[in-house]
Amino acid sequence: MGMEEEQLFSSLEDLQVQSFLGRGTKGVVFLVKLPRSRPLALKVISREELMKKKNGKSRELVLKQVLLERDFLKMFDHPLLPKFRGEIVTDVMVGLAIDYCPGGDLRTLLERQTEKMFSCDNIRFYAAEIVLALEYLHGLNIVYRDLKPDNIMIQETGHVMIVDFDICTKLSPKPVLVPQPANTVTTTDRKALRQKYLPVSRYCKPVPIQPVFNNIIESVKTEKFKSMSMAGTEHYISPEILLRKGHDYSADWWGLGIMLYEMLYGKHPFSGNTPKETFDQILEKEPNLVGDQTALIDLIAKLLNKDPLERITLEGIKSHRFFEGVDWETILDISRPPYIPNCANIIMEETEKIDVVSFVRECYLADAMEDIEIGKTAKE
Repeated sequence: MGMEEEQLFSSLEDLQVQSFLGRGTKGVVFLVKLPRSRPLALKVISREELMKKKNGKSRELVLKQVLLERDFLKMFDHPLLPKFRGEIVTDVMVGLAIDYCPGGDLRTLLERQTEKMFSCDNIRFYAAEIVLALEYLHGLNIVYRDLKPDNIMIQETGHVMIVDFDICTKLSPKPVLVPQPANTVTTTDRKALRQKYLPVSRYCKPVPIQPVFNNIIESVKTEKFKSMSMAGTEHYISPEILLRKGHDYSADWWGLGIMLYEMLYGKHPFSGNTPKETFDQILEKEPNLVGDQTALIDLIAKLLNKDPLERITLEGIKSHRFFEGVDWETILDISRPPYIPNCANIIMEETEKIDVVSFVRECYLADAMEDIEIGKTAKE
């Protein structure tokens, strides 16, 4: 079976579970392998644990929400996004498989650097690839909403891959402006003219109304052009999401600004002792952009504009002077990215059998205990 084909399997028994890789927003990720195949990353979501958090919702609705990520994965056809390799659906869990990225995540790579910072050239490379991936997602009307170094994986080629799509949202396509015939007068136009000329109209002959070219929007009021839901990670969430006044693709550009700040300064621009303090800073504090006012700092400032209507857009980002010299059409063809993982160190050996369901349950239990401790700390 070629790696471009979907790899089908029906149960965990069909897979060799090698090791625990990490946590997603809702799932636990394992390194797995099919016989005579390359390694895969299997994200396992516990339906049992999700039911505890989804009070009042049916099992069918919870399953539908979990499988939204699968539906997103099946849509993708881009070198910087995962390819869907198969699924496992049982009464207790859902498993989604994608290609394994041996380079780990960008967070780990960043922490290996001197003072936990990247050079400007490395930042430019990773930022450009993230921009291309987000451009593709936005073209599918998807707002990612969880951009952070933890969700940027390094493929064996050294190019990035964005993962973890369980809090994405899909918006309606932007309304299309349709030209109205030039000699058409709308009902609103007629009412306005009648009110304006009513006192004298009885004494005058009808006068032809001058042709007007109007634009009308063919849309339905129920269409979703912005999301009102609360979603994101503490240090990366945008002001408009916190305010719950509706957000769109611009929220992802805020996330990119936070990431660029981290890669440049080695720390978060907004960070309090509690989530509330962090959120207050996001809403009220300006980022501390110290140092020479370089092109990168200028771009970060434009990305971290708290007003989404004033925030820099895709077109402005790609034409910004920080990316001067970047060929957007060929960047994916670069054969020597800043870091290429040593795949020779990846040895797939038989290991002690992992009870995936029990392991996932323990992870959820640990999360619950942590939430209790955080709650106690907040009250104190």
